[in-house]
Amino acid sequence: MRMKLKVVDTVAFRQIVETVGEFMDEANFLLDNEGMKLRGVEESRVALLDVFLPKAFFQSYELDGGESDYLTLKSEEIGNILKKVKKGDIITINVDEKLMKIELDGEFLRTYEIPSLKSKVSGTPTINVQYPFKARMLTQSFNELIDQFNVITDVIELKGGEGKLTVKGETEMMNMEMELSLENGLLLECEGSEGMGRYGMEYLSKLVKVSNASDVVNIMLGGNVPLKIDYELAGGGHLDIYLAPRAD
Repeated sequence: MRMKLKVVDTVAFRQIVETVGEFMDEANFLLDNEGMKLRGVEESRVALLDVFLPKAFFQSYELDGGESDYLTLKSEEIGNILKKVKKGDIITINVDEKLMKIELDGEFLRTYEIPSLKSKVSGTPTINVQYPFKARMLTQSFNELIDQFNVITDVIELKGGEGKLTVKGETEMMNMEMELSLENGLLLECEGSEGMGRYGMEYLSKLVKVSNASDVVNIMLGGNVPLKIDYELAGGGHLDIYLAPRAD
């Protein structure tokens, strides 16, 4: 296994890795001729992540012999290395059978070497859901929404239909409701019939780190099915999360 990746959009790459790390202690990425891919379920099996970074996301993307292989990243370890990455830095990752070498080239060159890992990859459940409702909005607007509701509630209700997305949260002392629509400019697109579900803020609040990696996010709802949140990434990539509805 030999591979070399070079990233110039370093802040976006760091935020993607950090977001994955919020859900998984260890991430097994598949690298093939299309790009870097991840599908995995977090420990409680409430959330499933589907990440795709196409070759176009990278400045250079080289696989020895063009063959596919897995790259295992320990989230805390990689997160600590990338924590100080700044805009304008360049990340280069070289991997062989024994070592993963990470270079951060900015004001000065920092080089890290850690053992290469290759964990056993188990099968990941496939989610095949037809979503009747879809809304498209700016990632910044969605993150602001999450931040506001995270202050007052542990669970939010999402309801889509009739050209709008309604978000509700409540506690014993307070109720909060927000309406997003094409008319008020908070939605870029909105289509489909009604969808509704209640979802835990514990998981939604972990997504705000991806703010600089994505400009636009798609929210997909059905009836008593996992919520799908699709962050659009550079080069045609995506970071998707499927979140199981709350039963209570």
